[in-house]
Amino acid sequence: MKFLPAKISPILLICGVSFTALALTHSDDISMTPHSEMQMGFYDLLSHKKEIYDVRITSTHGAVISTITNPNDNRFIFKGKFTVEAAKNQQVNFKYTPIFYNNPTSGRMIDGFMDYMTHNNIFMTPMTVAGQPLLYGLSGIFLDESNMTKGKD
Repeated sequence: MKFLPAKISPILLICGVSFTALALTHSDDISMTPHSEMQMGFYDLLSHKKEIYDVRITSTHGAVISTITNPNDNRFIFKGKFTVEAAKNQQVNFKYTPIFYNNPTSGRMIDGFMDYMTHNNIFMTPMTVAGQPLLYGLSGIFLDESNMTKGKD
């Protein structure tokens, strides 16, 4: 048992280097997309309430600027900056900095999401499913709909 840590150390070192390389590859993919539009939604099972928001994301040098609006209430607007930080375990870490937030109505589900982003780092795992970019995080799944075809009548 004394020699077991000596045998595991090179394996851990190789795994660490591999995961770092994969994480850096994924963070490069995110920074290459200059502009994206999608929808984000919240649904409360208990009260059967739902909220839908339009999201516009623009990549800048080392950061992502996000604008969230409510299609049902043009008074609601959120603008924030997400700075990409060191990634690990194939995840991308974003640090959120608020730029502008106007929510004239209190008690929305998005308030909890904004509070979470303000006080915590956001960890997302990028992946592609059937050619569709997907970011999966603790707060839900975000789909990029820019490549999806819309049905025509």
